[in-house]
Amino acid sequence: MLSPRHVNLIANLRHGAGMDTQDIGALLRKHPLAVRMLDLLSSEEQPLRLQVVANRLGVHKVSAHRVMSWLKTLKLVEVQGSEHDDYPRFAVPEAKRTSIQRLVQTVKATAPLGRAGLSLVSAMIDQVQATLRAKDIETFISPKEPYDLVCRIENSKAGVEFKTYSPYFARQGFYETVGRVCAYASEFPLVAVVVLGGQKRRLAKEANSIEGHLRKAGIAIEFIWVAQNPLEINTETVEKDIAEPLAQVLRNWKSAPK
Repeated sequence: MLSPRHVNLIANLRHGAGMDTQDIGALLRKHPLAVRMLDLLSSEEQPLRLQVVANRLGVHKVSAHRVMSWLKTLKLVEVQGSEHDDYPRFAVPEAKRTSIQRLVQTVKATAPLGRAGLSLVSAMIDQVQATLRAKDIETFISPKEPYDLVCRIENSKAGVEFKTYSPYFARQGFYETVGRVCAYASEFPLVAVVVLGGQKRRLAKEANSIEGHLRKAGIAIEFIWVAQNPLEINTETVEKDIAEPLAQVLRNWKSAPK
């Protein structure tokens, strides 16, 4: 939901009033999907059809259309050809490409994730679940379970937890996650923790040490580090850097002697 100030900004733009980069940046920080869409379009040499954009971003075409219309209102996106075509194509204005790319990078570096970030993570989980199921790995999501995603492996259950890297996670959330894994170890002997948005060497070293100690106690925890934060992750990243490593972790666990 746009704030009254943002509604006024858009109204001014429609009537020809200027909107500076700071104002647009403030708007985009509230709408991660718009940032991802601008990032995609500004990196493509050729205009893209709406369905292609939706597929690349892993969202429904209706959601992509809503955001694209909004970006057109902000004059950040234009239609190539006629809007009345059956399959119009969209692009960022060539004269604005460089400035839009700078704007996107600035917003990605400063945007708080908040609820919007949570919705992006939720979309990732849905895609990961679909990919694992396509690989014949049984998965389900339930609010009754302690983890974001649960996979059944023969007679055992494995948990998958998604975390976004932050100063809080580095200080406290990381150790809380490990403690939770230990608390549910009898029910979930394997847990994969996917950390989005960076990897600190000290924390990665600590994770490797913890993995080794817990393995000796019969508890398997695997950390999957993804350099991109949720605003930067696209469908290809989910497939290559999250779903594939997860599938390998689960296969290794299934084939390991118990």
